[in-house]
Amino acid sequence: MLFLIFLSGCASTHFDTMRDVQQELMRGNYQRAEDLIANKEKLQQSKNEVLYALEHGIVAHLNGKYTESNQLFEQAVTRMEALKTVSVTETATEWLVTEKIQAYQGEDFEQVIVHYYMALNYLMLGELHEALVECRRINTLLRELNDRYEHKNVYKTDAFSLYLSGILYDAMGEVNDAFIDYRNAYNAYRDDYQEFYGTPVPAQLEHDLLRTASALGFNDVLHEYQQTFGIQDWPTQQEYRQAARLVVIWENGQIPYKIEKAYRQYVELNDKEDAGCYLKFAFPEFVTRIPNFSQAAVSVGKTTQALDLVEDLAQIALKNLEDRRLRVMAKAATRNILKCAAEYEIEKKNQILGWLFGGLTELTEGADTRQWFLLPANIQVAHLLVEPGIKDVELSFSGIGGQSAYRRVFEHIRLEPGKTTFLIHRTF
Repeated sequence: MLFLIFLSGCASTHFDTMRDVQQELMRGNYQRAEDLIANKEKLQQSKNEVLYALEHGIVAHLNGKYTESNQLFEQAVTRMEALKTVSVTETATEWLVTEKIQAYQGEDFEQVIVHYYMALNYLMLGELHEALVECRRINTLLRELNDRYEHKNVYKTDAFSLYLSGILYDAMGEVNDAFIDYRNAYNAYRDDYQEFYGTPVPAQLEHDLLRTASALGFNDVLHEYQQTFGIQDWPTQQEYRQAARLVVIWENGQIPYKIEKAYRQYVELNDKEDAGCYLKFAFPEFVTRIPNFSQAAVSVGKTTQALDLVEDLAQIALKNLEDRRLRVMAKAATRNILKCAAEYEIEKKNQILGWLFGGLTELTEGADTRQWFLLPANIQVAHLLVEPGIKDVELSFSGIGGQSAYRRVFEHIRLEPGKTTFLIHRTF
């Protein structure tokens, strides 16, 4: 009992733990943020091993330490796999102890998005094949996660990872594979993302589909997409090959943060008077944070193109938590009824011990508000063809009301003919 009280005694949340790190990142002080996170005692606890690797990994990524970042992410993946293996056995601990006391293994979407960040790191290191492997791991993992559940998640296919893998195949000259992933991405945006997250099909994806379908001579498919999209002109495959290609990935805002919502209900154990207790049910809920910016455009020379929303992580997080609520409730109900029965039996023998056990239950029954705090709210992308040369690339950002709010210039970017260049920018 004393051990469990000790475990539940720390009132600070992960939000409190990460606040100063986030502030340093917002100021652009990436090394200072790394130093802070490396010395967080709470994150050094064994139950937070996954969380530490995820948070430190993203800070190292923003700090340009791509190899170190991937080493941290690989640690997180290895630990999540080990915890998942234990979880599949449905151990008694999972049913008797609240999630906040157990080792954190990440929300389903967090277990997936780590591979997106590993892909980004490989892109920045110029290792396209390795980035492609990480993109493909995402949807394989989503299928494995969903196979575990009787009540399936809405988040069963990641459209953006398919779109990104299509861009990578395109960059490597694998047109047929690019078309397949573009088509699968389009289907996922059309069938799932629009309905569940309000994310439309990216405009540039439509042009990429038309170009690759035309290059492969898929005339029936090409005609169908022309009719659907209402587009008559697009770059030819020859123009694509000869031009310099630029892919801009903008990570915008901050993912919703978790808080605890608690509910109480009196449950009778049998027909006898006073044979019952008040059960406490505590669940995590997400609180949305509004980004400072809503839209962006990229300009290179005379070419300007708006960025398309490709992944609304905020909405995916909200929906994913909603999907697993029933599973959390089932475990909470079982745990609470067992504790209630134990409290009743203890109180029959010693009333004071019964009261102490009831107080212990109140202390330890709480929602797990840990999360991968530093994820963005959404991801937006531009995929455009530009004149080769050493160019300045300007990103201009609009506020929520549409007003011009901020701009960032990447100076002297080498844009080579027949090569795809990737730029990544994060705003908070």
